[in-house]
Amino acid sequence: MRTTLHLALGSNVGDRRAAIEGGLRAFAALVDAREVRSSGLVETAPAEGAIGGPFLNAVAVLAFDTPEAATLPERLLFAAHRVEAAYGRDRTREGWHGARPLDLDLLALSLDGVPVVRPEAPALPHPGLERRAFVLGPLAEVDPDFCHPLTRRSARDALAALRAEPEETA
Repeated sequence: MRTTLHLALGSNVGDRRAAIEGGLRAFAALVDAREVRSSGLVETAPAEGAIGGPFLNAVAVLAFDTPEAATLPERLLFAAHRVEAAYGRDRTREGWHGARPLDLDLLALSLDGVPVVRPEAPALPHPGLERRAFVLGPLAEVDPDFCHPLTRRSARDALAALRAEPEETA
């Protein structure tokens, strides 16, 4: 079964570029990816209450074969957490908003071209996907044809809509 995964990568601690590039290579090896495409890196301020310095972010598209789809999202999340830990991420110590040597998020998954939609963890598509400009920009770059399986909007359209929203005031 041909599998396509859209993966967000971010880092705001240490050698951010090395963490993202090495983390992507390690994740691709774990899933035995046949094809890997990656966006360029973008630097952004920490968002959603994250602490630490600026983030480098990217999005990658990985293609691989999987014989078993039933537990694939959980296996991919486990692989992502394993790679994050190898790069020094300690989810229990850092909490929700801690600085991240490497952060990997499953954005969207499709099996033989059919999007996987599931509300339970790991939720797919990622629930924050269309609210994160630091993801939508690189996503539109690496996969201009990406279409959100629930909203049916392209990454470019979702990014334009997000940028058109008035900023919240405190």
